[in-house]
Order: sequence, then structure tokens, then C-alpha cells
Amino acid sequence: MEDYIEKEAYDIINHLHLINPNKSSTFNPLLNANLDLPELGEIICKSDGDNPTARQIPGNCNRYSYPRHLHIFSGIIQALHRKFGVLMIPSGFYYYPKNAFCGWHTNSDNVGKRTYLIWTEEDNKSFFRHFDSKTGNLVTKYDKKGWKINQFEAKDGEDCLWHCVGSQTNRISMGFRTVDESHFLFDKKILYLNGSSKSDYGFSNMLGGCHITTCEDGLNWRIMTNMDHRIPLKLFDDIYYGNQIIELDLDMVSWKCKDKPELKHDEYYDSLDTELPCLAVETFINPHVLPFRTIDGSHRLCKLKREGKKTAKFFIISEYIFLKNITDIYEYNI
Repeated sequence: MEDYIEKEAYDIINHLHLINPNKSSTFNPLLNANLDLPELGEIICKSDGDNPTARQIPGNCNRYSYPRHLHIFSGIIQALHRKFGVLMIPSGFYYYPKNAFCGWHTNSDNVGKRTYLIWTEEDNKSFFRHFDSKTGNLVTKYDKKGWKINQFEAKDGEDCLWHCVGSQTNRISMGFRTVDESHFLFDKKILYLNGSSKSDYGFSNMLGGCHITTCEDGLNWRIMTNMDHRIPLKLFDDIYYGNQIIELDLDMVSWKCKDKPELKHDEYYDSLDTELPCLAVETFINPHVLPFRTIDGSHRLCKLKREGKKTAKFFIISEYIFLKNITDIYEYNI
């Protein structure tokens, strides 16, 4: 693996202490999996012929899973683009201790080319295994110590690739899927800007900005009790991988200065890109008591309102994720 990719991969590992320490603790050191042909047959029967993700079947996934924040992965996304000439976005970030595994599955719900950066502590003590439908045999690729790149094609239907992972050593896996020009991030400068100042490049504000619970419109934007919050938007930046943009009626959305849009007419007003999706939380915790609370995009929404527009594009965060991240800011001093 190229030195510049390895450098970025190590940088991500060094950021682990900054990632929410409430990692998905699905690992049980006493849980075993055979990952053999009989086990594959049982999984196929349990899943009615297809199991897109391993965790859909109880006991079929035994590893630690970490968030894939864009501001932490931006460097390696650029490095992979340098090597392969395509945009790859993170699809998984996992740690496999001894006796960990990811059971039989197909990834058929998200087809396309997959690229994995793998680090293992020891030779030949972890592996990637797939079922060869042409021969009816299992093909096992054992990992060598250090870093390497694994690639395969996820397909659906009769061509789906049944595969699994097993480990008897410390193993780190970073997965990426290749996307085309239809993806939201395709034409964006995926470089995290470590600063809070406004700029005329809206996407950099989405990555480096904050949602502040005070506003010049005189309304109460506080979230919990009487505390004011400054919530970094980077806590939610993995939402952009999903490419799930919806259009909402502005009558359903609360945002700062909604009732006084002229207050958002500043030096960046003319250059605002109103086609850039806003970021909202599905919650009634807002001064307008509406179904959605905007946490990024109030300038764009004010411009749309003054232009007489009735709808806007949004990425949507659940209320649970939003409140959980606010709690984590204070509990873990993020």
C-alpha cells in the first residue's frame, strides 16, 4: 500500500480517542462462528436466500464498529482518489479483536465496488472468505501483517457475493464504496476546514460550522433546560455519505430568523447557493413548534423565503442522534 495512503490510515487510528467512545459494542469474546459451508447454508435459509448485512441475523456479527466522520476521513478519501481516480466514501470502520468475526452476508442492498484498507497485527490469523458460486467452494484470503488493500464487487440477485470475515488477532478494517457523479459529495471539496468563520463556500460551513442556540431574532432556541449550546456540525457529517436528500415544505420547518428574514441579509447573501441542501433535525424542539428544526442553512432559507419559494432540500437527522450528540459533548468533552 502506498505510503501516503498508509499515513492517512494511521492518522484515522490516532483519532480514535476523539471519536465518540460509545462504540457499538457488539463484541462477545465467548461467541464463536464456524464460517463454513454448513453455516452459510443455515444463514441462507434464515434469510430467505439473501442477507444484505451480517447484523440482521442475531449472533452473526461480532466486532466493534466506529463512526465514519467526514472530517476525520477526508484525508484518506483524497488519498484514495489520488490512487484510483474515483470518489470512494466510507462504508464501515471496524475493529476485530481475537475471536471477532463478521458473518455471512452479501451487501446486496448497496451494490458496487468495495475497497477495504486492512491492518493486522500478525500474519495469517485473519481472513476474508467468499463463496464461489461457479465451483461451489469457499475461497479464503488470509491477511498478512501490516496494511493491505482488498477489493471486491458487491452484486445482487443470483450474482450476489456471499462473504464473511474472521479474526484471531487484532485487525482494523476501513471500508469504502465507489460512487458516481450523482452522489452529493462528488463535486464537493471534501477538505475539512478547522474554523468557525463564515465563508461564501456553503459546504465548508456545513463541515466546520456550529449550531448555536442563541439568535438575534429574539426567540428561545435553547434545547435542554436553560443551557446555551454551541453544537459542532462535524458531529453529524457522516450523514452526507447516505445521499438521502428530501424536499420539505417550508411551512413545516423552523429556522433562525424565519419571521425576520431581513436579519440574515449580510455580505454573503448574494453568493448564497440555495440549491445546497440544509441540515435539519426531525424534532418539535424549536420555538415555532414545527416538525423540523434547522441546524444549518438559515441564511439560505431566509433567502428562499424572500424569493417567494415554498420548499427547500434537506438532509435529516433524527431527534435521538441529535440529543445524544449534545449529551456526548458534555459527558466526553468533545
